Amino acid sequence: FFFFQFPRCAMTSVFVECKKTDKVDFVKPLRKYILQEFGKDQAAQYEKALENLTTTREDLRLNTERTEGARTKYIQYISLLKFVEKHFRVGEKGVRINFYWYDCNSKKRASQYGLDYEMACCRFNVGAIESQIAFLHNRSSDEGIKQACKYFQMAAGTFASLAETTRSQGHLVATSDLDGDFLTLLSFLMLAQAQECFFEKAERAGMKSSILCKLASQVADFYEKAAQPIDSPSLRTSVATNWPTFIQLRIAMYKGIANWHKGQAVYAEDKYGEQVGWLSVANSYVADPALVKKLKSQPISLQQQFATRRDTIVTAFRSAHNDNSKIYHELVPRELPPFEKKSMVSAIAFKPPPLDPKDDPFRGLISRVVQETASVYKTKVNQRVQGISAIVEENDRLAKGTLSSLNLPGALQALEKPQGIPDAIRSRAEQLKKIGGAERLKSALETNSKYASEAGALLSECRRILKEEEELDTQMRSQHGSQWVLPASHLANSSLIQEISKYENNLVHAKKSDAIVESKFKKIFPTLQNLCGSESDMLSLLPAGEAPAPQVQQAANELKKALAKLEDLIAERETLLKETLSVAESDDISADVMSGDKDSQSVMEQSMEKYSEFDSEIQKNVAAQQTLFDELYELNQNFVQSNSGGGSSREGAVKGINEALDVCQELFKNLGEGAHFYQQFCGLLNTLKTKCDKYATDRKGAKLALESRLSQPQFSGQQIPSKYYQHQASNYPQSESTGSYQSGEGNYAQPQQYRQPQYQQQTPQPQYSNQGSQPQQFIQVQGPDGKPQYI
Repeated sequence: FFFFQFPRCAMTSVFVECKKTDKVDFVKPLRKYILQEFGKDQAAQYEKALENLTTTREDLRLNTERTEGARTKYIQYISLLKFVEKHFRVGEKGVRINFYWYDCNSKKRASQYGLDYEMACCRFNVGAIESQIAFLHNRSSDEGIKQACKYFQMAAGTFASLAETTRSQGHLVATSDLDGDFLTLLSFLMLAQAQECFFEKAERAGMKSSILCKLASQVADFYEKAAQPIDSPSLRTSVATNWPTFIQLRIAMYKGIANWHKGQAVYAEDKYGEQVGWLSVANSYVADPALVKKLKSQPISLQQQFATRRDTIVTAFRSAHNDNSKIYHELVPRELPPFEKKSMVSAIAFKPPPLDPKDDPFRGLISRVVQETASVYKTKVNQRVQGISAIVEENDRLAKGTLSSLNLPGALQALEKPQGIPDAIRSRAEQLKKIGGAERLKSALETNSKYASEAGALLSECRRILKEEEELDTQMRSQHGSQWVLPASHLANSSLIQEISKYENNLVHAKKSDAIVESKFKKIFPTLQNLCGSESDMLSLLPAGEAPAPQVQQAANELKKALAKLEDLIAERETLLKETLSVAESDDISADVMSGDKDSQSVMEQSMEKYSEFDSEIQKNVAAQQTLFDELYELNQNFVQSNSGGGSSREGAVKGINEALDVCQELFKNLGEGAHFYQQFCGLLNTLKTKCDKYATDRKGAKLALESRLSQPQFSGQQIPSKYYQHQASNYPQSESTGSYQSGEGNYAQPQQYRQPQYQQQTPQPQYSNQGSQPQQFIQVQGPDGKPQYI
């Protein structure tokens, strides 16, 4: 740690020196790991990334800048190490890379193999650089003091978060500068200097002494908290010898300043005796002979600053004491009330930017064992989440069915407004109108029907293309007999036929779903038309009722409270399900498995525990719902008994309207899913048609070429050798499917152009006929395995 005088600034501050480190080579050990785990090709592929990793660290090791750019480079390196941690098992039991770092104060060297130690040391340097940036800002301007205050707070947050890390992971404390108590000391020291910046700005702006005394008192308080760990046994020998004196002087000076400003504040209120009391306390802090003696060991800048403040306080105390003795004669209180502190700063948490998979230089480099373990874990997670989701859906349906069986909330809505349209139904009808009403549902049905027709037409066209090609192939085979050596169409196009059949089955199932949706729509369409119509149209759905008696209204109010509780339970379940899905989506144990600290089974079991917590919360919710059902049955029975004989037809009508609106909401969801399916489905079918066109075009070219050769005189009566075109129908590429309604782009191999190949491959040697000296010609075609063949 070093003391410096700020340029054109009366305040003295300190910054934290960065930890030094020795050179580290990532290339050799990590390349060896890649060779063993993945092979030579992968090692060559990631050679550049390993060199960049080593270069990045070496640049930081040699860095002497105290800028935001240097801070950013450390944070980027930490992010890079997180990617390394994800792909490589670096540590005592894995890839052994020794990271040597030096204590920032004692310069003692220590080393560990873990990336967590490397990252902890880098985080320390982030905080150190933040303190240095704050130190270098010129605090004679408002902007300079603002920036210095911000970076001191950032440094405080960085050291505080690192203290939490090293306390929870004690093995990281290889040197005393990573001790949690020492890092806490640094955090409070940075906060004290940030509060000093705020005090300087306030004092320069001429704020009232009543405010300045609170700000200065908080500066002293932060310094006192920084002083507390100094006497701990673990730090007694590691803290620099001048540190306790420095902090002691800052505490004394700012307590003196705080009491001096408090004296100024009470003087403005004509409390002369109390002013003397506050200035007497201020004088006792700055005029202590023992402290003044220690001041001589401090830098000149600190001595001058302290002396200036001390002279101001001593002079003010003597003057006030003299005036009160000769003029005011007020009693000086022996005990003074404590005054309020005012903190204007706080630690800014260290939050490195989230990792972007695109920035991962080693993406795809995951060992097969880790991949298999992660895949097994993901399957278990999906099964667990599906189970939780099923419980939520089942209990949502149960709640809906229970309410429907009790005619709720329809009975209450009918009761609330015996004449006219209940508010709840009117609100739902207005929402339906805003999104287009029944006509929008009808339009969505028609759109999906058009999509289905387009899909059917595309599939029919694909079959037509293949059928015409097969008919032509049959004709040519009949004409040329055994000389027609192209593979039979029914074998060459088998994968395309299979793909068409699969999509045809998908379309059949989709049309069945469309039919169910259309049937539901037809049932509710008249009701929806009236709800989206005029006031009289809506009223035609609801017969009039009678005003409820007082006992009926009371029973209805109790029932409403129970229904509100049920709605809260349903909402709570939905929130828990969303949280579960969110956790599951980003859940990856690859890094934990690769760390090697625990076996794979233990990692999976520990990681699955969080889903048990979600499951437990949902089970509690379900139990609460079941208890509430019992309450609902009893309350509804009381309501029905008290309302017997009144408004049953209106209740039934309200129930029917609510059911129609529920079905409408369900249909909007179904039709949206259907439209999304058909858009993707037609895209896949267009891709399939393109493949069929390409297949037919290639086959036509091969047929024309073969027919041309067969028509030449030298081929008359000759048997063209077929050994150059071996038929392997089982190797014909198959299209992959990603689900019952989805298909991949297909792996139908793209035919080669009909030309002599340019790659190294054994080709047939020219054979000369007896009829002349011209070489026999061969043409290249695509075989059923997707590779070039010759005839």
